[in-house]
Amino acid sequence: MKNTQRGALFGIDARIAMAILGALALISGSTMHLMIPEIKAKNLIKGIEVYKASVEGMQYDLKRDIPSVITATGDLQIKSFQALNDVTQIQVPFRVNWLGPYLKSQQSDASVHKDYGQMHLIRAEQNDFTDLVCTSCFYWLQIDNVPQEAFSIVNDNSDGVGEGAPTTQGRARWVANTLYVRLGRSL
Repeated sequence: MKNTQRGALFGIDARIAMAILGALALISGSTMHLMIPEIKAKNLIKGIEVYKASVEGMQYDLKRDIPSVITATGDLQIKSFQALNDVTQIQVPFRVNWLGPYLKSQQSDASVHKDYGQMHLIRAEQNDFTDLVCTSCFYWLQIDNVPQEAFSIVNDNSDGVGEGAPTTQGRARWVANTLYVRLGRSL
């Protein structure tokens, strides 16, 4: 008797190959999904350095503390951050010295972080971002809606791994889903 079946194993081989490819896709997809928060936090670290350089550049150009030249209406801390990209936030006599935009933001509102929340520029004491009446003033960047996992990565990068009191010590602080990072000294 002559065997007339041909290629019967090809279908099984293809199914096995598809099952292996599906398993690999599932593993790599779930790994990538787990890496997204870490990638966002590392991008935030890079962004913080850009914000720091932008604040220093604007302060150097204006020769004044940023909050002292902001227009009087609205939230001063948000407007101080918006002034990095928007000259209309600056009082008219100081606009001639503004050489911005200082941030290369592609968003219409640069004061809202694309992955987290509203950003504020606070002028406060070196070791206490809540003390707005300061004698030794520093700029603090406040970013709302930052999860603790992202803060841990930022904190390890700025203050070192294993910091004892991340809410009260160091350059990066985290209180109630809000990240505070000390950028630099004000004038």
